[in-house]
Amino acid sequence: MVSRKNTALLDVDPTIMENNLLITDSNAELDSLFPKDPGPQSKIVHPIPGLCIKLRRSTEDHGKVFINLCHTKDIPAPEEISERRLMEMWNANGETCDYRVPLSIGEGRQEPDKSGQPSDVYDVAINTDFFGKVESSNIFRMFIIDVIMQGIEDKFHIEMEKDDYVIMKNRKAMGSIPGHRVRVKERREDSSPAAPLIQELGTTRFAETSATKPAAAAKSPAKPVAESATKPGSAPAPPSDAVKPEFRLLRVPAQGPARSFVMQCHLPSVMSVKEVNLDVGEDRVSISGGRSSKYFLDVFMPDTIIQNFTTAKFDSMSKILTVNMPISRGI
Repeated sequence: MVSRKNTALLDVDPTIMENNLLITDSNAELDSLFPKDPGPQSKIVHPIPGLCIKLRRSTEDHGKVFINLCHTKDIPAPEEISERRLMEMWNANGETCDYRVPLSIGEGRQEPDKSGQPSDVYDVAINTDFFGKVESSNIFRMFIIDVIMQGIEDKFHIEMEKDDYVIMKNRKAMGSIPGHRVRVKERREDSSPAAPLIQELGTTRFAETSATKPAAAAKSPAKPVAESATKPGSAPAPPSDAVKPEFRLLRVPAQGPARSFVMQCHLPSVMSVKEVNLDVGEDRVSISGGRSSKYFLDVFMPDTIIQNFTTAKFDSMSKILTVNMPISRGI
């Protein structure tokens, strides 16, 4: 018997970038924190109904909740994995699982149940091929249901009775499933170079704001940040004369679920932004450069970064490089 755990929602992996697809999030707060230029084009996809899951809220009225688990080819499939390996990963890390499943959670709505009473409905879309595994495997089905319920709770700040759900036998969906908007990674038609990731500021001095307090001040700090410069397959090895710069990682907001991370790195010998090389991946940040001092920093991040919305600025007065990194939660 498999025991359920509050698995973390993991919804972005390298497959998404390889397929030029990024699942969108309607979180307007990220837009206000990190103004961005018009990004890649998006399109509407229409998922196919699959399973309808019925459960209740953990509130006094115990209102009904329906989750429509649907599928589409427009969402990439997760990494191929066996039932045995999934169970090992699911049981190894306590309340989290490192197996990542790309999915899209639509906006909540209300539909009348069979008695005419309003009930909450949430649509979640996954890859069609992966849904085939969910249909045929009890292990994969229990895992994805656990993931999507946790994702809905995190995204909409609700609590549900997750241990008491029913998969409806004669219904594949509650109501009509609206289209899901996904963003297609933009392809450049001309040969002009991409806009620089780092923007240099002339006279702005570094000052800590109330919105970027250190993670230590939070009641629920983020997971520890692991550092490495030797993990194969991404950042190059540091030069022999490399100097590790001072840095700190902040979370936004200081309390509650993090929406983004801010890295502040002190590069005192850097005279111009042109000397700085910044590489932001889904789960790590690498910084190198400098003339008199060859800086090198390679940091693993505690959550998945939304690379498309990441911005960075270098203050030539304070010599502080600031990297703003929205993170993926329930997208």
